[in-house]
Amino acid sequence: MASYGVYRAACGFEYHGPMGHIGFVPKLAPENFRATFTCAEGWGTFAQKRAGRRLAATVDVRWGRLRLRSLALELPAKAGARQASVKAGARVVQVNLSREGRRILLTFASDVQLETGQRLEIDVAY
Repeated sequence: MASYGVYRAACGFEYHGPMGHIGFVPKLAPENFRATFTCAEGWGTFAQKRAGRRLAATVDVRWGRLRLRSLALELPAKAGARQASVKAGARVVQVNLSREGRRILLTFASDVQLETGQRLEIDVAY
């Protein structure tokens, strides 16, 4: 269990099931990062890439389900988030972007329910 704590810390993983919140602030290779995560009702993978002035991220549910109301990510130092777009499959998700330092919080207008095999795609311009 101690090694899992180190893994979670390296991923910067945060999860609060009742609030529908998940977050990732990778400490190792945030420019090209991929990791697994577990949640109350399933598990999946998270990946992010930073290129130019964009951050592209995905949350893939590999088994079970994940209900989301918000997602937290981190931008590079001195990057100012301009806009964010989110899609759950082919459906565009309305999102509100707020920022505190390097951390951004994407709050969805309504709950996003991801089932096995579904993906959330996030694109942030900064």
